[in-house]
Amino acid sequence: MIDANTARHILRKVPYDEGIDMAVLFPPKSLARKRVRSLKELERVLEPQERMIPSIRFDRLVAWIGEVLGDRELSARLEAVAREEGVSYLQRCVAIHSRIRMRCRQLESAAEEGSDG
Repeated sequence: MIDANTARHILRKVPYDEGIDMAVLFPPKSLARKRVRSLKELERVLEPQERMIPSIRFDRLVAWIGEVLGDRELSARLEAVAREEGVSYLQRCVAIHSRIRMRCRQLESAAEEGSDG
């Protein structure tokens, strides 16, 4: 079980220079660059949408979550997903988003429980 302070630390918005850069492709020819600064923001950006494809290097994402946000547990889970063979890029994005969404809910619940006292 994760404690409330750790949950809030992982969920925090990091300074701009500690964010992770990514892009969002809007086929056939539009691209938007984005600097993501929190796990919740990452969850929103990776949300599967019909006309949008997130573009990010999974190795950098895994490292950022573990080293900058401090969530080594999620980082390890995502590293396993990123290394799966026979999975398309989009399938990997959906799987990673699903795990990030579940982790955000878990952390939000832990953070809320810690503020009830």
